[in-house]
Amino acid sequence: MKIFLLDTYISLTHSSLGLQYIRGCALQDKELNKCLEIKIQSLPIKFLTNITNSKFIHARILEEIIDFRPDIIGLSCYVWSLKEFLNLSQFLKVYIPGVKIILGGPEVSFFPIAKEILTGVPGIDFIIMGEGEIPFQKIIKLLLGKQTGSIADIPGITFRKSSTEIVDGGYGEILDNIDDIPSPYLNGTFSLASECILMETYRGCLNKCSYCSWSVKKHRRFNMKRIISELDVLIDCEMPFIYLIDSVFGPNRKRCEQILNFIIQKTSRQR
Repeated sequence: MKIFLLDTYISLTHSSLGLQYIRGCALQDKELNKCLEIKIQSLPIKFLTNITNSKFIHARILEEIIDFRPDIIGLSCYVWSLKEFLNLSQFLKVYIPGVKIILGGPEVSFFPIAKEILTGVPGIDFIIMGEGEIPFQKIIKLLLGKQTGSIADIPGITFRKSSTEIVDGGYGEILDNIDDIPSPYLNGTFSLASECILMETYRGCLNKCSYCSWSVKKHRRFNMKRIISELDVLIDCEMPFIYLIDSVFGPNRKRCEQILNFIIQKTSRQR
């Protein structure tokens, strides 16, 4: 099975950390490892906008997806990319018959938005609400016949049951131990052709602001040994920017000081 995962960014060039996590978890599964080929692409949003508003069939990314002939396309949606991804999905369905298109990301992780999309955009098959590592893995197993049941049995998957009925799958199962997610920086699968690297030291948020999607996430931390090892690799690679995507940096002062002290000591030795 071939899977193409696509993300966008606004400014500094970087590869999607979330999609790297999803690929890593899928390939870590012994049942799936030998039967999956997963490709990840990250593009500036201005490039995607040009695709859907001009001669899209000749655009590099659309040709790349079509040539890859994926069975599944996963699109990571943010406020700046949702409209363009919905447009793109219509063309992908035409040029790759039978492909399954799955949306995920913070912009589609609320049922009213997911319902509106599935009602109005026939090119979208499934929407993952919340964290995607486990639900995405289970969709793959189901489509490959390696898991019994139906899509309705997978928590976190919102889907179109009929032309008039959209099923709310709620939020999906999450990893209690996020250290189980393979690190793309420690296993060497990340791209050095970036201006910026995204890094996560924990998930969730201790604040519970009603307007924020972080408030529904359980607070879990990556092990400090992993964090320091990742920083060690990234600093050795002379990455110009490391962008911490935690909801808030520094809720735990001791961990915060450990991270900052390591960065100071490591970079001072390289001068």
